[in-house]
Amino acid sequence: MFVNNLWAILLAAVAAMAVGFLWYAPALFGDMWRKAKGAKKTDMQPSPMTLVTQFITEILVAVVLALLIVATGATRVSGGALIGFYAGLLVVFAMFTGWLFGDTNKRVFLIDAAYGLVVLVVMGIVLGAWAW
Repeated sequence: MFVNNLWAILLAAVAAMAVGFLWYAPALFGDMWRKAKGAKKTDMQPSPMTLVTQFITEILVAVVLALLIVATGATRVSGGALIGFYAGLLVVFAMFTGWLFGDTNKRVFLIDAAYGLVVLVVMGIVLGAWAW
């Protein structure tokens, strides 16, 4: 089961963090996201505790995604990417429902939703690449 591949879980969590650092970097979507939120550059500096909490959350997401990959038998890179894509769509749809009834800026929603989709595909690729 997935517990035998703790390294895959950890690597998927690290990959998710790396995607997040790139995604929200000023050169990619960070400045656009920050301006859409009306935040200052100083607001873009997460605390160490926030980063630790995010990493723990990414580990939990990787565990659940690994369970889905194993349950569907999609234990290759392409299968992992596909399961990650489907899981990402669920995240996007859930976020969209929240956006409909919330007061989030459309641009913020689109950047965050695309990140949710991309990061789950990346995690699925990492997890699918490991022999389960």
